[in-house]
Amino acid sequence: MVLRPPEDRPANPASAPSMSHHPSSTRHDVPCGFCGLLCDDLSVTTDHGRVRIDAGACPRATTGFDAANRALEAGATPRIKGQAASLEQAIAAAADILRGARAPLFGGNGTELPGMRGVMDLADATGGTVDHMNSYSLFRNFHVLQNSGWVVTSLSEVRNRADLLVCFGTDIASRLPRFYERCLWVDDTLFGLRAEDREVVMLGAPKDASLATSPAGRKAELLACANEDLAEVAQALRALVAGRPVTGDAVAGIATADLARLAERLKAAKYGVVAWVTSDLDFDHAELAVQSAC
Repeated sequence: MVLRPPEDRPANPASAPSMSHHPSSTRHDVPCGFCGLLCDDLSVTTDHGRVRIDAGACPRATTGFDAANRALEAGATPRIKGQAASLEQAIAAAADILRGARAPLFGGNGTELPGMRGVMDLADATGGTVDHMNSYSLFRNFHVLQNSGWVVTSLSEVRNRADLLVCFGTDIASRLPRFYERCLWVDDTLFGLRAEDREVVMLGAPKDASLATSPAGRKAELLACANEDLAEVAQALRALVAGRPVTGDAVAGIATADLARLAERLKAAKYGVVAWVTSDLDFDHAELAVQSAC
């Protein structure tokens, strides 16, 4: 959803064009911005301002576009102390509040990149603090990046190269519904890698391991433990990959022999990938689990 700059918006909400002024049209290869995959193969039809997905829909896309439709139907009217106002009046009132604030906080920030840049510029100009609505999850990654760094890949590289995917405390598709369809169970790759050549292993407590089942019916291997124990499991895997002994028959309920086999598969993989979703690692000091996986 693109937010028009103030100079492009109608001065009075009542003068905004009604939904009946929007002609019907169908567009293809439309990007979806409702998860990190940014799928760009949607076909959508707009009719009187409403958006309908004709192809490429997933639960998140459907929910997101439906919410946009409802917001459009409801209309957005600026208000000052509960009273309707023009956009210019609302902006002026907000500016007055910010001028008098000593420590403004800009929270939420559920917007696209240009909107976020605008928030950052505003915070910089007013000496404010920015707190994203997902900051609690984001900082699980930031702490690792600050403390030890990491080596990352891209969705394109996963699609074209990954022959072993280890899902760390997540099934991925609960958060990114078309991940396996778009990035793993594909045969159209740059280097001849086919869907049947790929393996998926899930560590921890994913919401639904069946989401990683291949089109041929091959299920992901699950090495189950509590997500809170993933740091211990990852440290054991690091030791096994490095050729160091791990004592005991099990680590956090996972047989040491199973971890040893996974370590060998990681070493043998041409392009092994460990993936996690920090929102699924919802426990104290989860950054230590992420750091161990890196």
